[in-house]
Amino acid sequence: PYAVVVGLLGGGGLGAALEDYSDELANDPQRRELMAKISVVPDSRCDAIFPHQFPAVLTATMTDGSVLVEEVLTTRGGPERPLSFEEVSAKFTSNAQQFLSETELGALAGRCHALGDLSNITELLAPLTVSKNQ
Repeated sequence: PYAVVVGLLGGGGLGAALEDYSDELANDPQRRELMAKISVVPDSRCDAIFPHQFPAVLTATMTDGSVLVEEVLTTRGGPERPLSFEEVSAKFTSNAQQFLSETELGALAGRCHALGDLSNITELLAPLTVSKNQ
C-alpha cells in the first residue's frame, strides 16, 4: 500500500526516491489514511512475468462509483522501456547526492556520457572509490 501512496502523492527522483520511504513519511496521517483504502491482490498476468518484469495493475474506485484501471506490465528502465541518459542521471543523482558533491556528480555524469571515449575506467570510478586511509 505505501508504494501506491508514494505514487499517488508524488515523490522524488523519477516518481519515487529513497527519501520517500522514511519512517516519518510512512507515519504521516494523510498517507496512513490513503494506505487504509488500498488493497493488494494478486494478478495472474503479473505473477506470470515476475521477476523478469515488475508489473502492476491499479484499479481505483472513485467516490462517484466510476472505476479507473491502469496497467503497467513492463518495467520502466527495462529493455522494453529504457530510461534516457537524462533520466538515468537524475536517478543516480537523487540517490548519490548524500555521498557526492554537486561538482563530483556533474563530473561523473559527464564521464558517463562520454564513456565510449574513456581509455581507462579508473577515471570513471575515481569519485566512487574510498581510499584505505579514509
